[in-house]
Amino acid sequence: MESEINSLSYPALAEFKSTVIALDPSSSYADMLIQFQLVEAALARAKLERAAAENRLIPIASLPHEILSRIFEVHRDLHSDSDPWADRIAPSIRVSHVSAKWRDIALSTASLWTAVASFPHFNNEFYHAMIHRSRESSLELAIRAQDPQDVHSASLLAEFIPLQTRRLRVLRIMAPMDFIDDRMAALRELSAPRLTRLYLHNTTHGVDNGSLPPPQQIFTGGAQRLFRYDAIYFDFRIWPPLSSIKVLRIFFCDAAAHTAHLALREAALTVSRLCLSVIPRARPMFQAIRMPSLEYMEIAAQLPETAMLLEMTEAPSLKQLRLCILKSNRLAPPLHVHVTAVEKYPGLQTLQLRGALGSGILPIFPTIQSLLIADFPPRLTQLGDIFDSNQEAFSTLTPCLTCITAPERFRESIHAFGAARRSLGLSVPRFIATSSI
Repeated sequence: MESEINSLSYPALAEFKSTVIALDPSSSYADMLIQFQLVEAALARAKLERAAAENRLIPIASLPHEILSRIFEVHRDLHSDSDPWADRIAPSIRVSHVSAKWRDIALSTASLWTAVASFPHFNNEFYHAMIHRSRESSLELAIRAQDPQDVHSASLLAEFIPLQTRRLRVLRIMAPMDFIDDRMAALRELSAPRLTRLYLHNTTHGVDNGSLPPPQQIFTGGAQRLFRYDAIYFDFRIWPPLSSIKVLRIFFCDAAAHTAHLALREAALTVSRLCLSVIPRARPMFQAIRMPSLEYMEIAAQLPETAMLLEMTEAPSLKQLRLCILKSNRLAPPLHVHVTAVEKYPGLQTLQLRGALGSGILPIFPTIQSLLIADFPPRLTQLGDIFDSNQEAFSTLTPCLTCITAPERFRESIHAFGAARRSLGLSVPRFIATSSI
């Protein structure tokens, strides 16, 4: 019976025993070498099996400090669900309450306490404790004040920003614009040598706050590692160092157009992903900007402003362009750009379109190989006459186009577009239907 149990519990050990028993002393020298090799292989498998069994019997409390620290970090990350606004401290607090040993390990693992959020609401003593536990590790602060009851906790955590700028790795603020403005003045002459991402999100973008305040520079002492800046739903006027930026997302209107243009010029050499949202009637930016590293660009604007930005930007490395054409209440002419993408974007391969489309768009982009059409939630995309076979220069339209991906409801229009191309001896792009992109 014991033999059967061992065979079931340790199959590799049973195999090793069988291999040894099967040794034949009368075999030739060559055969004996082969048998010994089989024994060695079986022994190696039995040792691995034994080690695995022993490891399973070791209680978690007996694991080395370093392994438990790593387990605690994984536990924290599993419960944050990649949500930047999630409370990433709570999982660490839970493991610190399991036992005295776990508490000692958790409190001595500084990385468990570096991501501090203002939601749910905490008091000042809590924030002091978390900053102290994180020691000299880089900090990630997430401050959210979407509702009036959030402001007190958010304000308490925001007080630590100017005190900890040299440790800041990520700073996120989602709050009314006056809350954001009030916190920026203290950052003007400070440095943030570890800062990699800055995210500022105005939650009152539909509210008219009067005249536009002058632009204010922050972290003038340096932020050499800053590679991403998101300035969401406010005119560009909070200006960190942009000379090393890789990802830039900004909004602007007429009053902030000049400032936005200066910021784009500062980021021009290094930016690789650029997202621009333009409020209608932004005044023209006449001076072109060359962006040699730009590979992805997104523009959300009405047709006139879209044309302005396409003419202003020169990006020889651009591979993908997304245009979100916003519907205008006034009668807008077809998109008209004085130069084609061959001159501005010679490497452009993929064009993605959303919003209120129409003729004049495709002729600008003769180099594209893939066209993606998607909805612009909550609004549905309108094709307009973008695939009209009677539009000017239809016979030379998108000669490299091989694929159109779009919602199923556009199948008929795209098939008619393909049939018109076929009748002229042009290549017919493949249609891929999708519910959304």
